[in-house]
Amino acid sequence: MLKKTLISVTAGGLLTMAAAAENTAIASKKWEVGIGAAGFIEGSSGDGLQSTGAYALRTNYRFKPAWSLTGEYMFSPNGNYRDRDDRTDIHRVIASVDWDAYPDDYYSPYLAAGIGYEEFSGDASNRNGALAAFGGGIRFNFTETIGVNLEAKYKMNLDHQDTNVLLTGALNYRFGTSGDNAE
Repeated sequence: MLKKTLISVTAGGLLTMAAAAENTAIASKKWEVGIGAAGFIEGSSGDGLQSTGAYALRTNYRFKPAWSLTGEYMFSPNGNYRDRDDRTDIHRVIASVDWDAYPDDYYSPYLAAGIGYEEFSGDASNRNGALAAFGGGIRFNFTETIGVNLEAKYKMNLDHQDTNVLLTGALNYRFGTSGDNAE
């Protein structure tokens, strides 16, 4: 029941935000692409997956000054389990809605909520499943086009109740910033 509720609420939010995005002026659309590093901190689920690093790619579409849609892909090569010698590659894809407190300032704390999917290779493929991620971070805007995100998200695999924390740092390039966003 929790899984269906989380997916329904998050999907409804994503669809609502996407519909609102169609009403913004073309000149006010802001896109960001970024590369980064992520870390998965072992959770309390006891599944044995140890903390591991990852590579991250992200894109961000800002359709209102304080609201954006974010897509992330994370790849963690050679994750290992505490109780066995084999290693597994982990692929995670997350779509989230972000709310920025101060979107046009030098820095902006933000909140994020999203859904996604994670896939494990090898013997751990039985851990594949849908996930929910909730958290926040801070965005530093060095210039109008260059910035850095630092964030932490609580991640829960909805199919297996596995939990852990995702820590991500990303260098972003923003484009399409001409014009003002309409509120």
